[in-house]
Amino acid sequence: MCAGLAYQALGLAVALSILVPVWIKIPIVGQQIGCRTVVAIIGLIGLTVYRRGRLLTPLTILDVFITIIWAVHVVADVYADERHVMIPFRAYEEWVLPYVAGRVAIQDRNDLKALVPWAVAVIVLLSVCSLVESLTGINVFEAIVGERPLEMGLGRHSSRFWVMRAFGNATHPIFFANQLLLLTPWCFGLLQKGTERKLQVFGWVSLLAAFLGVCSSASRGPVMAFLVMLGVMAIIRFKILRWPVMIGFVAAVAVMCVFPTASLDFLAKKLGGETLGDRKVLVEIGGEAVVHTGTNSRLLIIDAYGDALRHAGLTGYGTRLTTGFPPNIPYLQASRHSVERLKFGFCAK
Repeated sequence: MCAGLAYQALGLAVALSILVPVWIKIPIVGQQIGCRTVVAIIGLIGLTVYRRGRLLTPLTILDVFITIIWAVHVVADVYADERHVMIPFRAYEEWVLPYVAGRVAIQDRNDLKALVPWAVAVIVLLSVCSLVESLTGINVFEAIVGERPLEMGLGRHSSRFWVMRAFGNATHPIFFANQLLLLTPWCFGLLQKGTERKLQVFGWVSLLAAFLGVCSSASRGPVMAFLVMLGVMAIIRFKILRWPVMIGFVAAVAVMCVFPTASLDFLAKKLGGETLGDRKVLVEIGGEAVVHTGTNSRLLIIDAYGDALRHAGLTGYGTRLTTGFPPNIPYLQASRHSVERLKFGFCAK
């Protein structure tokens, strides 16, 4: 096997590992490590011992940037009084390892072209599973590996818009939708000029499947982001659309900045959510009672966390204090009950 195929095999393994549910963890040195990380580690070790494998490559500016991110993470945790030997390794696992796996797996355009069909197949499979869950209430991944842990207060059969919300291989519908959203650009790899006709057809089908998969989560933010992404791709490919789309986008952003509450109320009403006149609840923020709904919670987050952000400094509060919910950080301008309310507006919508 030549070195090129070895690199492509690493990329294929990492792509297929995306199908593994995120709640499947493997204990290593007292740490719970996800299967995707384990696959990347095994693949990189395999290339290290493979006689034709090569991990050392000339440094690029991206390597410098990822190193800076890793260093900032380590400094932030140490400065926040987290002094233990696993900090550098934890930061490496979160930031550097995924980057290195991608850097090694894709050495040139041929590696990228070879990986595109597999990545798109993963997208289609995830989308099909999400549609099955949305229509039948059966989570395919739970049926295979066992039930997921419940997070953010959502039950196993949460619904919206009269359909079941698809969790897929994630622990929350919005996490699953965002995963599909981030994977969708691979579909455009099959829509380039010069691609075989049958692959282009598969590309369009996969793009539709990805959109339906995102919609099956019933999460409004990812659906809107998907439409924005399609608009961006349209203006990249069709010059005639650039000015109209850009003007419309700038106008929409300007309206939301000038009338934030009214804009969110309008969008929530059109997309099936509650308006400011529905399900009002009083929460305490900064010592004052504030009206909270599922819509305006996005705006209240700024008041609840603004003071904490201003006092965070250059390194923040570290991983330990910001893990879990609510975060155990100072200057939080809301009671625990209020923060629990805001959690759903921030994550579950």
